[in-house]
Amino acid sequence: MRAGRLRESIQIQRYTSALDDFGAQTKTYSLLETVRAEVKPVAESEKVTGGKTEGRTQYKILIRYTDINKKDRIVWDGLSLEIIEVTDLIRRKEFLTIKAMSDG
Repeated sequence: MRAGRLRESIQIQRYTSALDDFGAQTKTYSLLETVRAEVKPVAESEKVTGGKTEGRTQYKILIRYTDINKKDRIVWDGLSLEIIEVTDLIRRKEFLTIKAMSDG
């Protein structure tokens, strides 16, 4: 795989939880690392909730191998992307293929 395909810059943010002032768990993210990636939209869908139509886009993202899991999220071009799947297709720990979905 040619590294020249990795033209986009993405942030990988790690999920952490913290207690708020009332003792409730709150979901927070902190920057894990910024990496180069190939980002391609692969599918779009719409959902109607309470009379409001929300559009979502699924992306296929290719990055060099790194520590990433489904609890993390990706921030790219101002969008927060929920990670659906992380796959090491050739099982050599060189590159990862990630399926991610825009929040809506």
